[in-house]
Amino acid sequence: MTKKNHGYSVDPLRIENTDNIVDLLTRTAKSEDSMIVETINNAVEDPANASLIHCTKADPNLFGDDLAFFQYNKVKLAIWNNGNGMTRQTLEEVTNLSKSVGKDQGKNGSFGIGAKISSLKVNESGLMWISCTKGQVHRVLLKKGPEGQYGRVNFVLEDEDGDVAEARVVDITDTINENIKNGSLEDEYFNTEKDYTIIVFCGNDSKQNTVKSPYGQDIADGWMVKELARRYATIPSGAIIKFDKYLRNKNQVEQSLRLS
Repeated sequence: MTKKNHGYSVDPLRIENTDNIVDLLTRTAKSEDSMIVETINNAVEDPANASLIHCTKADPNLFGDDLAFFQYNKVKLAIWNNGNGMTRQTLEEVTNLSKSVGKDQGKNGSFGIGAKISSLKVNESGLMWISCTKGQVHRVLLKKGPEGQYGRVNFVLEDEDGDVAEARVVDITDTINENIKNGSLEDEYFNTEKDYTIIVFCGNDSKQNTVKSPYGQDIADGWMVKELARRYATIPSGAIIKFDKYLRNKNQVEQSLRLS
């Protein structure tokens, strides 16, 4: 005899194998359509609220001695913004999948997946996040591991006293300040008294030039200006996107694009 139903609830499904799901998401992501656009979106929306975005090539002085192992010896695309920076804890949180800091999540909000998944697909050798706030600069490196899983790199580092410890989020404040002092980094962009965040796209190969070949093959000069001008025709933010000369072709005399 069937018992009388007094209502019901739904037990949410759980993901038993997250590596498989992440692999599926990255393989089906359309990086060419969303990597740059999602990255810019994250910069201009809450809680970052950037008013200036600088599309450039990564300064080689950002690659400290602890990154020498990965041999990032080619030009790498970097997107800098002057939005609210992130602390060590926030930077670690925001580099998780399905995690958005300061945003509503769910079907009517942010899923916390777009920029990371679309970027990881074409940056297996490294997707670097650098953020400065309250005088401290921290760095996280996401990449594809030797067994095919995506994740944050755990650096085994030795300090000045010879002590060795593992770190997923690395404090690079001293390195940044030293490079500013000796003129290797521009104070305008790296001053640790200001907030900023930088995303560096290292490609699927450490030797890949991600300014000219962001998706693994060479594409036309000025590709980013065209893409953003087309996609951002109606987005109201008031932010300015600045492009260095090697991200424009000879006919693109404008150095910046205003989102209006």
